[in-house]
Amino acid sequence: MNQLKQRGVWEILYLIWMAVIPLTSSIIVGYIGFHEALQIQNWPISSLIIFWISSIFILGLGFFPTSFFALFCGYIWGFNSILPIFVTYILASLLGYFVAKIIKGEKILTFLESKNKVNKVLKNVNRNSIHWVFLIRLSPVFPFAITTALLAYLKVNLKSFIVGGALGMLPRSLFAIWAGSQAATWQKLLENPDSISLQNIFTLALFLLSGFGMFYLIRKETLTQLNP
Repeated sequence: MNQLKQRGVWEILYLIWMAVIPLTSSIIVGYIGFHEALQIQNWPISSLIIFWISSIFILGLGFFPTSFFALFCGYIWGFNSILPIFVTYILASLLGYFVAKIIKGEKILTFLESKNKVNKVLKNVNRNSIHWVFLIRLSPVFPFAITTALLAYLKVNLKSFIVGGALGMLPRSLFAIWAGSQAATWQKLLENPDSISLQNIFTLALFLLSGFGMFYLIRKETLTQLNP
C-alpha cells in the first residue's frame, strides 16, 4: 500500500515538474537569446550538434516549452531551423513517452477512470488515438511534456503517437518559427509577444480547430453508443 501511495506521489510530482520547470527555463533562455543572439548564430557545427542533441533531452524531459523553443530558434536561425526542430520534436516525444511508460501513471489513471465521464473520454482517446494525438498537439493550450506523459499513461499506440504528434506539431511550430523570424529584436518579442497581430488570430484558429475536433470525436462516440 505504501509503495502504491509513493508511486502516486511520484507520478503527480512528475507532472508538476513538467508544468513549472519550463516557465523558469524560458526566462533563462530569453535572457541568453537577448544577450548572445549574434554569438549563437555563428556557432560552429560541433556546437550546433551539441545544441540539437541536448534539446532532445531538454524538451523530452519537460525542461522547456516547445512553442517558445520554436520561437527562439526562428529568431536565431529563421526557417533554416525547420528540419532540426521537427526531428528534435519527434525524438523528444519518444523520450518523454518512454520515460512516462517507466513511471506508468497507474495511480493517476485509476483516479481518472473512477470518474465515469472522464473514463468515457479516455476510452475514446484509445479508440481514436491518432486523431486525439493530432488534435492535442495542434492545440496551443496543452503543454507538450505533460500531454506526452498522459498519452503514455493511457498506453496510446506508439505509431499513432508519433504520426499524430508529428502532424499536429507541424502547423504551430511553423508559425512559431515564422513569428520568431519576423521579430526585429528578441527584446521586442519578449516585451510584447502579441505585437505580431497574426499570432493571436492563428493561435485562436488552432485552439478552435482542436476543440471542434475533440467535440466531434466525443459526439460521434456518443451517437454510436445510442445507435449501435
